[in-house]
Amino acid sequence: MSNDQNSTEDLTDKYAVCFQIIAAAGEAKSNFIGAYRAAAAGKPDRADELVTAGDKAFAQCHDIHLGVLRDFAARVNTEPPSQLLVHAEDQMASAETLREMATALMDVYARLRALEGR
Repeated sequence: MSNDQNSTEDLTDKYAVCFQIIAAAGEAKSNFIGAYRAAAAGKPDRADELVTAGDKAFAQCHDIHLGVLRDFAARVNTEPPSQLLVHAEDQMASAETLREMATALMDVYARLRALEGR
């Protein structure tokens, strides 16, 4: 195999890893958004299920990202982070934010329903 072919495969693998992070973070975000919508609709059990599903998806992207960081720490990959990796990390950060917002809104909706006597 030529060096050009190896570098192309390495680049493809790095892109694939980034897209795996982005996909898992996107799934987590969708679940967290669904959770606060379910809470607003008076479906707290469904909201809890969606948070759990979101946590599972987020754990996936976190594990993949941890592998990327391990490669940097072990000097397996010494290249600076790509824009795609930075985008993937941004998607992870927004998923974390949405989780916090979803769980806070779930609490607010639960309190509101209790005050309304439902």
